[in-house]
Amino acid sequence: MNTMMELRKCCNHPFLINGAEEKIGGEYHANFTGENRETIHLTSLIEASGKLVLIDKLLPKLKAGGHKVLVFSQMVRCLDILEDYLICKKYLFERIDGRVRGNLRQAAIDRFSKPDSDRFVFLLCTRAGGLGINLTAADTVIIFDSDWNPQNDLQAQARCHRIGQDKSVKVYRLITRNSYEREMFDRASLKLGLDKAVLQSMNSKDGTANASGQNQQTLSKKEIEDLLKKGAYGAVMDDDEASSKFCEEDIDQILERRTQVITIDSVGQGSTFAKASFTATKKGDDIDIDDPDFWKKWAMKADIDVDELMNKDERIIDAPRQRKQTKRYGRGDDVDYELSDLDSDEEIPQAKRRAWTRVECFKVEKNLLVFGWQRWQDIIHAIRKRKLSDREVEAISRSILLFCVHAYRGDEKLRSFILELIKPLVSRERLPSEELDATYMPIQKAGGKKSKKSSKKGKSGNKNVNKSAIAVIEAVGDWKSVNPEILILDEGYKKHLRHHCNKILLRVRLLYIMRVEVIGMREPAVRNDCLSSDIDVNLPVTEGDPPIGWWNEDADKSLVIGVYKHGYERYNAIRADPCLIFLKKCGPPTSSDEATTGDAIDGEGLR
Repeated sequence: MNTMMELRKCCNHPFLINGAEEKIGGEYHANFTGENRETIHLTSLIEASGKLVLIDKLLPKLKAGGHKVLVFSQMVRCLDILEDYLICKKYLFERIDGRVRGNLRQAAIDRFSKPDSDRFVFLLCTRAGGLGINLTAADTVIIFDSDWNPQNDLQAQARCHRIGQDKSVKVYRLITRNSYEREMFDRASLKLGLDKAVLQSMNSKDGTANASGQNQQTLSKKEIEDLLKKGAYGAVMDDDEASSKFCEEDIDQILERRTQVITIDSVGQGSTFAKASFTATKKGDDIDIDDPDFWKKWAMKADIDVDELMNKDERIIDAPRQRKQTKRYGRGDDVDYELSDLDSDEEIPQAKRRAWTRVECFKVEKNLLVFGWQRWQDIIHAIRKRKLSDREVEAISRSILLFCVHAYRGDEKLRSFILELIKPLVSRERLPSEELDATYMPIQKAGGKKSKKSSKKGKSGNKNVNKSAIAVIEAVGDWKSVNPEILILDEGYKKHLRHHCNKILLRVRLLYIMRVEVIGMREPAVRNDCLSSDIDVNLPVTEGDPPIGWWNEDADKSLVIGVYKHGYERYNAIRADPCLIFLKKCGPPTSSDEATTGDAIDGEGLR
């Protein structure tokens, strides 16, 4: 199944493959030295994937026509790439995947669906959100990658076919030819019984729909080999000139000359299916897929020296397969992390945890921005589901801030402030390696072996200390020299921190100054639910007009105390606190306030 997942990544976007983004981006930067870096990055992002090339041509036409678009994908990382593209193109969008809580989902749907909304695109995971999502404001659906179970794709399309839809809906399904994705779609379509309606001119296999069959068919070894052959065949035989021409064509030309539109009449409004095939000109030197010397001829066509590859270290181990227990690491490389069909991760037994997961880092980060530095017990209480210790929360927070310091390209005073903030907590005597706790280990790479003997020592695995953790501990004397890549290894989470490092550092500094300089010695009184009128805090001098007529110095004091007591942006909790003046001035929060503001802090990081 891992091979199949890698094939699906290739079909969607090569940047999903580890190391591909750096290699492809480096080639573009080398070829376009005079261009702006952002322009080069956007060009490489688009032209690396045929699907994104088509979307880049299609969206301006849909935008000009006043349409609203739903884009479905099964991979969270694929949605991340689409999000980067939309940001670069300055298209306003919303997003829902398995990491977005229910109240925030509804708020995003409301922003997209209101009559005067300026949101153009809605990014969704195919299986996230359940059956209740109603997006009739959209009239265009783009299925970026198909599901083995065609019912999931139909459910996704139905989200803009709900009762109340008065516009005809167009569905664009993107499929990569000569690939595993095409084979998967053919099989799913046969099972659904839509091969005659949607795949008229495609080479569908003879058969009828099997409504009682399995949701996912298992391919034989020979079938998988055939899929690999088709993928290799397509990669070598693609006509580069035709591919370049496709990138330069106008979307109207593509849809006019390369698309067959079939309208299926139904009760009420009709449904429109669009099928587009982008093919290169066939040549006389094609390789027969069933040729027994296929791989040899393919290597000659691709200019690959087979003998040189054979002389290198063997990559295939000729040994019986051994079943190993699946371990959860922070890199998110296995299939369960790629697909977003679950709203939350399953619980991990504490005794088996060796490293922090990406979800744990997101949760610690989110609550660090709510409560601030050194508020470990408040953060642990807010996380709830994840049983983390004080030392784990402290270590994760320190790793996040240090990575952000290295990624930050702004005020040097802010960087120095954060370095000094975390320095006293880590400037301690070095411990011998056998006394090191695994809670100080950064997110590890998958694949490391752990002996049974060491696993019996408990959850910390004291004897098997990660080399990167030792390197960090040995370097704590000078935090400026620590390589942040050692602390956090997950590429997706590192990208998230690079995007939000400025906000993270500023928020942590703000909350720390508020706790130390403003609240100060009054912290016990605040925690003991004393009235705000009885607490004397060091309020800074305010400038400008008050936000409302009754706002005065007591309101400033209540706001500062409420933020420290309940957390940053916990407006409903602050409003409902009887120790503050807002409950008397504004009354308790309503149910609609609770749904839209989203005070729940068990979240997944910044969005």
